[in-house]
Amino acid sequence: MADKIFQHVNPELGLPNLSVMALAQDRQGFIWAGTQDGLVRWDGYRFRQYRPRSNDLHSLPDNFILVLFTDRRGRLWVGGNNGELARYDALQDQFVRIELDRQPSQRGSILAIADDGADGVWVGTRRGLFHVRSDHGPVVRYLHQANDPDSLPDDDVSCLLRDQQGRMWVGTRKGIWRQGGNGRFFRMAASTLVGGPLFVTALLQDASGRIWIGTDGRGLMMIDGNGNWHDVQENQTGPKLNKDRVQFILAASKHEIWVGTVGQGIVVVQTGNLHTRRLRHDIALSNSLLDDNVQCALLDASGMVWVGTNYGLSFHAAQQNAILHLLGGATSRSGLRDKNVFSALARPDGSVWLGLHTWGVNILQVQQRKLDWLHPDGDSPDHALPQARIFQLTPAIRGQIYAATSRGLYSIDEKNYQVRRLSLPPRNISDQVRSMVVDGNTLWLGARDGLWQIDLAHSGPMRAQRVAGGELLDQQLVIALARAPDGAIWIGTRDNGLYRFDQKQGHLQHFAAQINQAGALSSSNVCGLLFDSKGRLWVATQGGGVHVLDRPDGMASHFWHIGQQQGLNNLLVNKILEDRQGLIWASTDGGLVRIDPVQRRAQVLWRAEGVALREYWVGSG
Repeated sequence: MADKIFQHVNPELGLPNLSVMALAQDRQGFIWAGTQDGLVRWDGYRFRQYRPRSNDLHSLPDNFILVLFTDRRGRLWVGGNNGELARYDALQDQFVRIELDRQPSQRGSILAIADDGADGVWVGTRRGLFHVRSDHGPVVRYLHQANDPDSLPDDDVSCLLRDQQGRMWVGTRKGIWRQGGNGRFFRMAASTLVGGPLFVTALLQDASGRIWIGTDGRGLMMIDGNGNWHDVQENQTGPKLNKDRVQFILAASKHEIWVGTVGQGIVVVQTGNLHTRRLRHDIALSNSLLDDNVQCALLDASGMVWVGTNYGLSFHAAQQNAILHLLGGATSRSGLRDKNVFSALARPDGSVWLGLHTWGVNILQVQQRKLDWLHPDGDSPDHALPQARIFQLTPAIRGQIYAATSRGLYSIDEKNYQVRRLSLPPRNISDQVRSMVVDGNTLWLGARDGLWQIDLAHSGPMRAQRVAGGELLDQQLVIALARAPDGAIWIGTRDNGLYRFDQKQGHLQHFAAQINQAGALSSSNVCGLLFDSKGRLWVATQGGGVHVLDRPDGMASHFWHIGQQQGLNNLLVNKILEDRQGLIWASTDGGLVRIDPVQRRAQVLWRAEGVALREYWVGSG
């Protein structure tokens, strides 16, 4: 269900043209990209450009690059629109030109290059198939012969494949030409699924030996190990694969085949069950596919997938699954209804409840790989969620989930998803509830008008009560609440720092911010609280970073600090969580941060670690 996250290479770093037509990786690890205006080499920081130079036979012969290929010896081959072939000489940093035909008028655009298993390559062009045995050796040309049924089906050769048995497959506008065990070629009879000449545009053999065939206007087919043909059907609504022109087929991982199309993005096929999903450009999501017109793709040695489109070059960490993303919104492939997630709640059954900005609640059923949706309904305000922010989701007694929203408090039955709006006199039924914590049969609420408590065991109608001893909070916005191991309630406010309420004594203790005072809070805006497995109190602040109280018992008041000197790159901290290993995770306005409480150091996680999102909502997590 997780969305594919793409990162885009800035074309201002030297990409001469946005239309990336071909990709390859050489044995030194450099990524090469062929464009409509020259060849470039990417070293991870910038592009180096290669273009034709007049009167220089060792320069690139053509600036309109259509195909790149790295042979088994790691040599880079380049094919262009004018039909000239070149090999890159890495030692001399120059190109060796190979003449396919002495007559320029007889040359056709080079569309495919494949290894021959020896020292040469096969070259597919619009004017036949060529076998180049070496740089200076003979070039053998194969053409369609009308009186020879075993000749090339058509002179327009669009793709090539050397399979695991060393046999060549040649895709043309009118079918497939395949090499037999004796080395001779023959026209391959198409399956009855085809029903006519097959315009083959892409060929791939996967790790299990299956042959994948991409076509123009006939979609994707697969030949299994027994020689049976299968028509790969798309199992989702929208554009149909069997109407698309396939530009490339790539084994992106052992579980996925990526099929690039013209104008319709990428179709991801699960190799086990042949289920499909589309990757499309989404103007609202900066980490989506750069453009739906995809031209080429490459799986590099590190497991990164590179995609060339009509609008530039992108890459996706296909092997990275430590951090997964669900990108919400109207066009989300995951089903997440809103890209703004204000709250999250993990349940014992493995499901995750997500409180949204204006679209209610999504429930991620991890085992079933689906998203349930509790949608808002303004016409049924008493029995449906409002079209409002869901600030917090909290489990309570009798299988209820409480939802704190900008338009009041709601209860949701965890089994049947029935929603009920709660009246809490003397508060207005639509008054905002910002934070909650359950303490046995007591529900504590934080709101714009301070701190309230509700007796959940009361048999009559629910009522909200002011907290005796908590009068100082009555006019303050309470953003965060947490129950301490000793039973005290800790309260984070937007404008006046931190409080501890001792329920037994009815005493309210204030921890005010003191700027530049060692051991004190450095910000009055406290937006997150966490008691970790060691009993320490972690305090997230807006503008002051993270503060930690080792003994939150009301006796100690000295905090230690995680700020910029400790590795925190942004002091606007929104949420704090603890993982199973005892590490602390914090979301900030500068990214995701992992804190080692022993070393008291913070590590910012970003693109290298697979994190795509840079900013987060206060309290969301």
